[in-house]
Amino acid sequence: MLRAALVEGHDRYAAITQGPVVLVLHAALGLLLVLGSIGVLVGAIRLHRWGQIIVASVGLLEITLAGINGGSFLVFGENYSSMFMSVGFAIAIAAYAVGLFLTATAESLRTNAVSQG
Repeated sequence: MLRAALVEGHDRYAAITQGPVVLVLHAALGLLLVLGSIGVLVGAIRLHRWGQIIVASVGLLEITLAGINGGSFLVFGENYSSMFMSVGFAIAIAAYAVGLFLTATAESLRTNAVSQG
């Protein structure tokens, strides 16, 4: 459905603002994810936690690459661009899951140290 709607249009660059509503919402959500990822990275840097900084950097990189490949799909229409977009997003999800695990583990260790000491 999306592919058919894009092929009919002449200007693929305008598909983000003038395309189907689902595509516009998809692009807007992607931009919000990039902004949120930047916020997570800034927070990790402010806390000086290297594990969190690495995880947040990987997440931001992968979400950015997913967005680039999404744009590539709009311009060139190649299926591999869509696949790379989904793989980049999956890696970002995995990175943030590791970040949540690191945060929970650090908090658990801190709580145990306070209660024992």
